[in-house]
Amino acid sequence: MKSCKHVFGANFGFFSCLAASPTFGSQAVISIEPSLVTFNFLERNLKPYGDHCQLFRLAIDTESGKSVNLYGNRHAGFSLSSDYHGASKSAVDTVETISIDDLITKTNLDPSQKPILIKLEAEGIEVR
Repeated sequence: MKSCKHVFGANFGFFSCLAASPTFGSQAVISIEPSLVTFNFLERNLKPYGDHCQLFRLAIDTESGKSVNLYGNRHAGFSLSSDYHGASKSAVDTVETISIDDLITKTNLDPSQKPILIKLEAEGIEVR
């Protein structure tokens, strides 16, 4: 398996744990999860791979540094849009945003040195 950096919309960390595990080459992983409750599970699940992982409680969006609401009734339906199918009309959390460009800069990713795999779950903000 060719070594690469993985950036995940992390949820509880299933794919992040796989990529960071010795079975899959102990890949460097950057995991982003906006929900505080879910982020706490992510931190716990990735703790054994700490030296391979960078974790951020942020939301990917078009610009960095905005404070945005997270809507939803459960983690599988969380969205930055209250109009997303499965989201609720009331905010359940607030989180800061980061753009993909700023994330790459912040984490010192260099796509000319290693391939970067970015897995996103846009859930209602695909156009943005």
